[in-house]
Parts: sequence; structure tokens; C-alpha cells
Amino acid sequence: MKLLFLLGLGLVSPVLAAPTHITLLHLNDVYEYASVDDGRKGSFARLETLRRQAVAANPNTLFLFSGDTLSPSVASSFFRGRQMIEMWNAIHLDVATLGNHEFDFGPEVLRQRMGESHFPWLAANVRDRAGGSFARMPEYVMRDVGGVKVGIFGLLTPDTGETSNCGSEVVFRDPVEAARLLVPRLRSQGAQVVVALTHLSLADDKRLAREVSVDLILGGHEHEPSESLVGATPIFKWGSDARILGKVDLQVDGGRIVEMDWQGLSVGRSVASEAGVTRLAAHYEEQLARQLDEPLVKVAVELEGRSSVCRQQETNLGNLVADAMREQTGADCALITGSSIRVDRVVPAGVLTRRQAMMILPYENGVVKVRLSGRELLAVVEHSLSVLGADSNSFPQVSRLRIRYDPARLPGQRVLQLQVAGQPVRPEADYTFACSEFIRKGGCGYEMLPQAKLLVEPHDAPAEGVALIEYLHHHKVVSPRLEGRIQTVTGPEHTV
Repeated sequence: MKLLFLLGLGLVSPVLAAPTHITLLHLNDVYEYASVDDGRKGSFARLETLRRQAVAANPNTLFLFSGDTLSPSVASSFFRGRQMIEMWNAIHLDVATLGNHEFDFGPEVLRQRMGESHFPWLAANVRDRAGGSFARMPEYVMRDVGGVKVGIFGLLTPDTGETSNCGSEVVFRDPVEAARLLVPRLRSQGAQVVVALTHLSLADDKRLAREVSVDLILGGHEHEPSESLVGATPIFKWGSDARILGKVDLQVDGGRIVEMDWQGLSVGRSVASEAGVTRLAAHYEEQLARQLDEPLVKVAVELEGRSSVCRQQETNLGNLVADAMREQTGADCALITGSSIRVDRVVPAGVLTRRQAMMILPYENGVVKVRLSGRELLAVVEHSLSVLGADSNSFPQVSRLRIRYDPARLPGQRVLQLQVAGQPVRPEADYTFACSEFIRKGGCGYEMLPQAKLLVEPHDAPAEGVALIEYLHHHKVVSPRLEGRIQTVTGPEHTV
């Protein structure tokens, strides 16, 4: 694609000197260092091949990243994002902005990862509680690229304070307000090209383009590739997990962009894997294989994981899994279908390994948080109990919910009593609810959930297995038990 910037209504005057050609390589939201989609796409080893080709074609090349890489992934649950920093260092990343998932392991771990990085992290709207820069992070960098001064600044979505593990010490300012103050400083210091490296919603990127004079926005946060133009400011995002490498070519003349081309380079099997990065990935894969079999937590009791039981009644393993989902999201209550628990056996008391935890919840479904009214929450629970028996796909395992139901009643009328945190559910009250993204999208017939307000977006959500591992990581011993969270009642009872 090509965009020409022609100033005024007349012809552009010819110039004697050739414009300066600058190439910007760009990625966002990369969680896996190896290939994805059964090997068809991605991998840092392929990225390094493409980067080298781009630099050979144009030495005036910068490699930029728009955040979200330290988490979530199975590997990050072991290495706390250290493996991703080593990979970015290996492929010579130039500049990154923080994503919300950079805070998943807390500010102190993030500081460690930033200290290990061979490249600067940016986020002009992230401060510490005292008003200073978080982790002494610069608001921007200025790079001389072929004689052109390129100013790059970073912005992070303020929702990070709610969706990640920032604690009370990190403060987020409005990103557009931060940019409005910063960009004139960049221009006054001689920046001829100003690039916003953002981890924002597309709506906020568009607001930034409308309200602040930037030349280009390279964004992240959403996981779908997108291209937008607001006024004269293009916005690009390239999906997730390095399936596509963005390449933006600028022609800069007289201190202004006069021409722009862009394309998404497929990071597929046709791209050769660079040998050094391949060896580094193999090193981590070997460590990961060993660590999957290392102890995670001591289980003081047997865990009931048989599919026929989890699909028909409360189980202690179901309680453990639902508690992990609720705690990871901070929701009022949580529900996971018994059919999502796949280990299909009684897990003996003793040491539980990370591999066993992944076998309990092997799916890649994210754990999201939504807002429901009491009436909507009741509809979710009624649907969960609409089909009963060993083949049920929707029977619930729950956290901070107490359900009394009559299996003899008609579907949709079975719930006799429903409580959240020991209090009766009020139809007009609001509750936050954690569940898998699969049922949130309407899977297993949960047609009432796609309309619910999302509080944790799917791309911000840890996978079910990762949420369980993170929960267990903070405990030395677990001993979940049956608590009467789901009770069968027969005979006359008052309904909800």
C-alpha cells in the first residue's frame, strides 16, 4: 500500500536531493517465542531472518514493538517472562512500549525484566505514586536515522490498573493528555518524524490521531490486524504472536514525510529459521520440558477429576479450579463447566506437577470477567442445569456461588436458591462474573453471555491452565473440599 503526502493544492516542487528512506518494522502482542498454528506461523527464528533481510535492503531500519509479551503463556508461568526478553534481545529489538500484560507478575518482576532488556521500554502516561517515572523509564527516545530525527514515544491503556497486577504504586494518566504535553517537546527538540508506539484500544488510537499531531501510530492491544487513517495519521496493528511482521517504509524529504508504503510480511514456513535463535528457543524448550515435571504444589487430598462426576455434581477439583478463576480475575463469583475439566481421573494426594495442572485444564480458553445483573446470573445458572446427567456439557463448578436446585423441575425452573458470597442474589443488583471465553461467546448454549459487558477482554485474559498454575504457585499446600456449593433438593421449596 502507498500513501502520498502532497502539501497544498499545487504541484510539489522538485527537489535535488533524494528523500531519506526509513524502514520501520513493527510487531505487537507476542506471547510465544516458538511457532504457532501448528508451526505454520510465527517464531523468533523466522523474525530474525526477516529483520536481517530488511536491514540489508535498508540500513535505516528500526524494529519496534507495541507491548504485551511477558505474559500470558505456559512458558511465562515458569520463567516470568525472562524467556521473552532474551528472545527480543537476540533479534535486536530497538524500542518497545509497555503492554498491560507486562504487569501481570507485579511491578518488581517487570523492573527486573526491564533491567534485562537491551532496548528501552517507553510509556509516557505511566508514573509511580510519587509522580516520578516508573522504573526510571523514559517517556520517549530520539533516534537519528539516516540524518532524520525520529522521535518515538509510548502510551499504555489506563485499564491496565484494573486488568493487571500493578498494585497501588503505579498511576496511569490519560494517554491523549500525556501525548498532548509531550509531542510539542519532541518537535521543539528537532523531531522531524514523530511515531506513537501505543498499546491502546483502536478508539483511543483514533482519539490520539484526532487530537495530537503525530505522523504515525503503531499500535497493539487488539489481536486482529487493522489499518486506519484519521486525518493524515495512519494507524497500524499486526495481529498477535508474530504471524505478520509489519513493514512501513517512509520517504522523508525536507524534514517531512512525503511518501509512505506499508505491507504485512507473512512469518510463515517459507521463511528460513535463523540458526542462533533456533538454538536459543530449543534451550528454553528443553528447560520447559524439565520444569513441567517439577513439583508445583502439595495436594493434601485426592482430587475428584473423573468426567462423569464433574459433569453431575460438585467436586473438590471443580471448586479448586473455579476458585483459581475467581481469584485471578478478582470477580465476585466464577463458573466453569465440568466438561472443561479433562483429566478424567482421581488425582492422588501428593505432589502436583505443572504438567498435571495443564492436563486438568488443557484448553487455551481465556478466563474473562463480565458484569451481570442478578437476573442474568440466574439465567446463566439455570442454563448450566438445563441438561443433567453424565453427558452434560454445561453442569457447573462454581466459586462463591451457592446453588440449590430441583432436578425434577422443568429446565429453566430448577434453581430454588442462588447466593453470591452467602447473600441471596438480587435481580437488579450487579455482579462481576468470571468464566471461560468459550462460554462467554455463547459456547455450550450460553446465549445470554455474549451480550454481557466485558470487564476483562479476551486478549487480556490468561488461559484456564495458566490461571490455575498461577493460583497454585502462591500456595504450598492445597486441600479443597466439598462445601455444599451445589445442592440437589427434592420436594416443595420456594423458588428464587
